[in-house]
Amino acid sequence: MREAVSASGATGFGYMFTERVMKRIKAERTRSSGAEKEIAPTLFESLLKAFRPVAIAGVAAALALMVYNIVDSRDLSFSAALGVPEATLEEALGSPLSSALEELS
Repeated sequence: MREAVSASGATGFGYMFTERVMKRIKAERTRSSGAEKEIAPTLFESLLKAFRPVAIAGVAAALALMVYNIVDSRDLSFSAALGVPEATLEEALGSPLSSALEELS
């Protein structure tokens, strides 16, 4: 049965099928609207359109969190804006293992 179906059907759409179909669609749209419009935006344009609102909302949320951290800590510094506690040299050079052992005893 598979052989009968493959023998009777066409093997392809012909030379430059996609281009012919796209030209026909553009011509049809031009006739209906009067001006040629782009058929579909590219993938990059679609992603850019979807990303802009997300990026703007993300930046607004990050700024709101930074302002909250500054107000909450009552300190106007970069580390306060990021919510990072100021570390002393001893804390920075100390081993995490030794501080964990000190807390246990």
